[in-house]
Order: sequence, then C-alpha cells, then structure tokens
Amino acid sequence: MRKRGSSVFAGLILLVIGGVLLANQINPGLLANILPDTITITWPWFVIGTGLVFIFFALLTGTGGLAVPGSVIGTIGLILYYQNNSGDWESWAFIWVLIPASVGLGIILSSLIEGHLRSAIPGVWLLLINLVIFLVFWAIFRRDSALLSAYWPVLLIVAGVLLLIQPPLGRRRAGG
Repeated sequence: MRKRGSSVFAGLILLVIGGVLLANQINPGLLANILPDTITITWPWFVIGTGLVFIFFALLTGTGGLAVPGSVIGTIGLILYYQNNSGDWESWAFIWVLIPASVGLGIILSSLIEGHLRSAIPGVWLLLINLVIFLVFWAIFRRDSALLSAYWPVLLIVAGVLLLIQPPLGRRRAGG
C-alpha cells in the first residue's frame, strides 16, 4: 500500500508541474499575469515550487516525512533566488549553513504534522545551532554588518552555553 501511495504522490507532482509548465508554454506570460509586478518568475522559483509541493503533500496526506526534503529543496531555492537576484554568488562561502538549518525546520514541521511534538526538539536544536553559525559566518564574511562584526563572539559564547546546559536538562527530564 505504501508503494502505491508514493507512486500516486510522484504522479501528482509530475502532473502539477507539467500542467503549469504546459499552460505557461501555451500562453506565454501566464504566470507573470497572475503574480504581482514585483515578483518575476526566474529559474529558482521552480526549485522553490518543488519544495512547496513536498510540504503541501506532507500537509495533505499527514506524512510528515515529506516536510524534510520539502524544507531542504525550498531553502535551496530561496538561496538561489537571493543569489540570482543579487549576483552575490560569493555568499556560498557561508550561506550553505542554512541547508542543515532547513533540515531542522523540516524535522519541526514533520513533528507538527504527525503530532509528535517531542520529536521536534532535535530539529529545534539543529535549526538554532545552524542559524547561530550562519550569523557568525555572516559577520566574518560581511564586514558591512557592523553589529554582527563587533559582537559575533557573543554568539559563540551563547551557543557554547546552550550546548553545555542542554545535556543536564535532558538527563533531568529523562530521570524525572
């Protein structure tokens, strides 16, 4: 039964993507007419859309596991959208840290969809740790960010304290 469900999911994804692309090919500019003038459809939108399709089907079917690849694909699409529009391709030096953060976000979404809130805790930690690392890298690589450039060691200290505090709290909860 599970194999049938995955082939139905894959078939629906292909139908939706193919239908949208065919409609846009038959009526060029169709997507541009639907969207506001501030948003132009560029190739990263197809990556973002694929991630959103995964998240949509995760919500629709209650299969939280689909939220993890959806979050990763969507985040990669957002990164590519930023880089494509800004021309800031050098940001790959530090922006890649958002990809593991998106795994944490996917775990959180998966836990919420499936109703297992306790299983979201590792996702929260993965998301927070990678966001702190991203901010530290941003401060190091982007000297134009004065606040982060001056205080990025504070972020490292906070991350270290959180990592030191977290295991004892986890042991107390398990023991109590």
